[in-house]
Amino acid sequence: MTRWLFNSRRSTTDDLRRIPVHDIVTHGLNRRGMSFSWAWWTSEGRTTASVGARVEGDENEAYLHLDYTLNGAPMRQRIRLEALPCRFGGVRWLAFCPRTGRSVAHLYMGHTGALSRHAYRLKFGSQRESPLDRSFRRRNRALEKLKTNSPLCLSRPKGMHWRTYGRLLHEISKETQFFDVAARARFGFNVDLD
Repeated sequence: MTRWLFNSRRSTTDDLRRIPVHDIVTHGLNRRGMSFSWAWWTSEGRTTASVGARVEGDENEAYLHLDYTLNGAPMRQRIRLEALPCRFGGVRWLAFCPRTGRSVAHLYMGHTGALSRHAYRLKFGSQRESPLDRSFRRRNRALEKLKTNSPLCLSRPKGMHWRTYGRLLHEISKETQFFDVAARARFGFNVDLD
């Protein structure tokens, strides 16, 4: 039995609620120090969680104040921010993680508050994928570029260069062959992708 066909159980950034620092700080600076609520929604339009926020300071030194309830207890966090100049003007806001001190673009709400992914030891979803999952993702991305979801109907989309079309067909063929070999090694017989 091969280990590389299975996913690891390590937590990823998709498992926790993400706070986009730049978005929340620019929204807070536009509100001129007034408190506002930042919420996460389900696909049905219901609120799953929210956090009260306030940004105080200016473009040189700013702080993000978060008020929320964690495990039934009210929590308050004050997070130092920094503005990095962008190449073509403007600034990009980053937060300093309260635990690690690293400047990060995203904070994650977990069991100990809003911290960086490094503090929670989170990986990205793609880092948890098995080689088989990566193969599926590459194959599906190539099928999307061909504007189809079936490997049986692979006509060239109007306006696509023949060279690009040939490259995508080769990629789909390569990923299908990889799946066949992996499935034969795992299950002992061929598995149809369709």
